[in-house]
Amino acid sequence: MEKVEQVIVVDDDATNNLICESVIKKIGLSDKVLSFTLAQNALLYLQEKIDTKDFPAIIFLDINMIDLDGWDFIQQYRALIDKKAMKSPAKIFMITSSIDQADQQKAANIDLVSGFIVKPFTEERVRKVLK
Repeated sequence: MEKVEQVIVVDDDATNNLICESVIKKIGLSDKVLSFTLAQNALLYLQEKIDTKDFPAIIFLDINMIDLDGWDFIQQYRALIDKKAMKSPAKIFMITSSIDQADQQKAANIDLVSGFIVKPFTEERVRKVLK
């Protein structure tokens, strides 16, 4: 597992964000982890950072959120990176409490999604999906 400059976590549950931040730092994935409880705020951040070295390498994205679900987030993220003709966008890893196989299949069919983690967000599960 290669250390990256920055990771963002998008989950409407602040406690889940704290857990994710802790695990990411503990396994040495990144020292810089930003969390967003509103998906729209994460999209605004990405829009601001798209042409900078501060653009994150990895996004951990919850599927079921209040303001914008993970699927809609991906559509808006795709529009953002397509507009900028970005050649190497952030890797997206979906995180969810859902055990619905349809969610996993849907994620597998989206080219921007690099992996799928069923909560709880643990060191073992993150290491496994990053391999």
